Amino acid sequence: MNIKAYIDYFNEIKSLPRDQQFSLLLQARNDVIDNTVINPFTLITFAFPIFFIALLNTATYLLWGYSIVLMVIAVFIALLISRVVTNEVLDTLLLKSLKQVLAKNS
Repeated sequence: MNIKAYIDYFNEIKSLPRDQQFSLLLQARNDVIDNTVINPFTLITFAFPIFFIALLNTATYLLWGYSIVLMVIAVFIALLISRVVTNEVLDTLLLKSLKQVLAKNS
């Protein structure tokens, strides 16, 4: 997970210096990873696209039958949807952990 992408992203730490933001984000990411058995960032990044591709291709098959064109379109749509959902879930996980880190530090 690229922590640098979240610098100046969350309103809770936007006013802090960039190096302090980076260290807080790193602590938050490490807390999320340490509190779970499997790294949720990696799991979500790989599981969501597979899930959405399977879901949309199954729905396409059940609704319109087997059509290569529709299956390819369903894959592209599934990848777009999974990217948006993945970003939202990862942002939420990191923000929740960041709030806990800020509460601990203050």
